[in-house]
Amino acid sequence: MPEYVGDDALVATQARIRDRQGRFANAPWFSNGGRIVNYVDPKPETWPQAREIAETDGLLGLPCVPRDGVEAMVETHLGPGWTPHYWEVFLGEAADVLPVCKEVIDSVALPDGWQVKAVLRADPDTVDAVQALNVATGLAPYPAYFMRGDGPLTLTVVIRARDGRLVATSSYCMRYHAQSRFGGIAFVGLVSVDASCRGMGLGKLANALAHVHGHRQIGCSGMMQFAAPDNTASHRMIGACGLTHHPEQVFAIVTRTTDRPSR
Repeated sequence: MPEYVGDDALVATQARIRDRQGRFANAPWFSNGGRIVNYVDPKPETWPQAREIAETDGLLGLPCVPRDGVEAMVETHLGPGWTPHYWEVFLGEAADVLPVCKEVIDSVALPDGWQVKAVLRADPDTVDAVQALNVATGLAPYPAYFMRGDGPLTLTVVIRARDGRLVATSSYCMRYHAQSRFGGIAFVGLVSVDASCRGMGLGKLANALAHVHGHRQIGCSGMMQFAAPDNTASHRMIGACGLTHHPEQVFAIVTRTTDRPSR
């Protein structure tokens, strides 16, 4: 897999986001989401900066904003011609999530010879395999530099079958600035399971492993996950790992087109 995954426009956007990392270090209201800039703390004084990024990239993420206020906020600060797309928000305190995740890990027995690893600096073969599995399951993968350790602190979980084939993966990322309203909150996601191995509990296991190993190796005070409104399987998986649905909030991605992006 290349450094970035997607068409020419998406590749250019991901490269621009990477180039902005130094800027984001001094701007707690933004975070590097790999394929999208997340505007973490919308305020009148920083909306002009967010509008410049949105107009350049053609999209902008708004994590954990009030469900009822998104359209009015976008109309006011970005103007007409923008379409919001929504994901459900799940949140949990580390003290509540970790015991539940440890129970999940203990409850799922892997076949003999299968291996689990949780790495902060993935090797090229692992990066390729994870990106390929993400794409195969309809998810937009992180750029390669995230998994190599050259972006926000990111832990990658891989579950391999006896023959070495990657069958499940997940990710834990400290992508929010310590001084932002989400300081200390980890984003967990990109859970993918090979189609031939579904029904084994691997998605729930991979998700739980990301929470436990991410907290152990990186640390956090709480966790955040998103899921599409109609993806009830993901809702159950996230809930089974101890996070709580917050229906009053959404993660919104606003775009110039009506096509729903891959988160």
